[in-house]
Amino acid sequence: MVKLTIDMEVNNEGNRSEDGWMAVGCLIAERSVNRGAITMILRNLWPEAEAPIIGEIGQNLFSITFSSAKLFYDAVVENPWM
Repeated sequence: MVKLTIDMEVNNEGNRSEDGWMAVGCLIAERSVNRGAITMILRNLWPEAEAPIIGEIGQNLFSITFSSAKLFYDAVVENPWM
C-alpha cells in the first residue's frame, strides 16, 4: 500500500479568495501517483453536498476550494482524514 501525505498551507491573513475559501495541498508520496485518482480520493473525503472544488496546480500540488469558512477550518485545522 502506498503511503500518501497531504500537506496543506493556510493563507495567514485569512482572506477569502474570489472563488471561496482556498487551501493548497502538496501530495507527498514515495513514488509517482495518478493525479486523476488523487483528485477523486480528495473529492470523496467529503459528503457530496460539502465537497470542495479540487484543482491541479502542478505536479503533486492541488488547490482545494471550500464553500464556507467552517469547511475550510475543519479540513485545515481539524484534519478529519488523519
